[in-house]
Amino acid sequence: MLSIIARCERNMAWTTGFSDFGNDWQEDVIAPKIQSHKHPRTHQQNNGGPSTSNAPSSGGKAAISDLSPGVGNTRIVGVILAKEEAKSFTSKKNPGTERFLLNFSIRDSPAQFINATCWGGKEHIHDLAAMFHIGDIVEVINAQIQTKRGDNMDDKFRPWTPSPYVLNISEQHSTVKLYGDWDLSEYNTLLHIPIKPHNDFYTLLDVVTNGQNLNGELINLLVAIKSIGAVKEIVTKSGRHTKRCEIKLFDDTNTTLALVLWDEENINLTVQWTPKDTVLFIADVRVNYDDFRKGMLASANSKTIFTINPDTQEAHSLYQFAQTAEFSEETSGNYESTTIDLDANWLTKSQLDAEPTCLNAGEVTAKYHNMLKLQTL
Repeated sequence: MLSIIARCERNMAWTTGFSDFGNDWQEDVIAPKIQSHKHPRTHQQNNGGPSTSNAPSSGGKAAISDLSPGVGNTRIVGVILAKEEAKSFTSKKNPGTERFLLNFSIRDSPAQFINATCWGGKEHIHDLAAMFHIGDIVEVINAQIQTKRGDNMDDKFRPWTPSPYVLNISEQHSTVKLYGDWDLSEYNTLLHIPIKPHNDFYTLLDVVTNGQNLNGELINLLVAIKSIGAVKEIVTKSGRHTKRCEIKLFDDTNTTLALVLWDEENINLTVQWTPKDTVLFIADVRVNYDDFRKGMLASANSKTIFTINPDTQEAHSLYQFAQTAEFSEETSGNYESTTIDLDANWLTKSQLDAEPTCLNAGEVTAKYHNMLKLQTL
């Protein structure tokens, strides 16, 4: 299958400053008047076939862990962990003109991932936004490697990354394209490894019981999908059109929590999610006390990263729990009270650790492993 390519006009090593964007690029980026530009989704399925691209390419792959400022002609291959919608902002240097950018995070090993920003004209950025999505494997060629700012602004509105650097991808000097190698398994497995320690999460009972102490905080959750609501078109007070999708989550503490998705990239992920069959490790999701619901509410934002069906012991245990969970709901006013009726055969994590040879546990764990294998083919 022919990969769609974002071609550069020239492939000279890009190790200089931001002359392409003007000296005020940093002020423009953090300017408050940023508008989202949605583009119809035309997801390119990567069938693993060879790329027939004529785009320039450097030699071997560069590991994210080996990057350093000043190194040019790098070729980074990784899986997309997070991606925002294309955005435009008004230039302070040239009032009345717009600049366009696209943010994403890319991972090439369990411990290494990095944030990247693509810069360019409207058509170029919209084409890039339509070319790849969360979970795709891409090549980034000849990006500028820049040290993160000392004031932590680089991570304030972006996913946290262990890399001390960020990638800046210029329309004039750099290339982004879908990765066309036949063997994608080494990258697909990265989709099932949480970006935070596998046991670093709150239970939903913790959130509901102590929620007001967590109000406004970014936390990690390990949850299963209870239900997926309809995607709704929303018009903000400023007149901006956006989408909203509400997901009901549950875990093995007999507790449920609503999660609201706003970004279209994250909403598109729900196509892969199935109630009771999908387990999520959600890193850096914001929780707030909702006066209307009189309870806690979770919301994904630009820092949130979803790991679908993580390959961890805790996730396997939760998946087993979810398979036998039955729900009964009673709605009173605006607050939904949900209880989970459990089949007698479900096992807690401690029971699973103590009795790993139990037939029911083994069958369910095997099903979870098979599902992971199918997702990494």
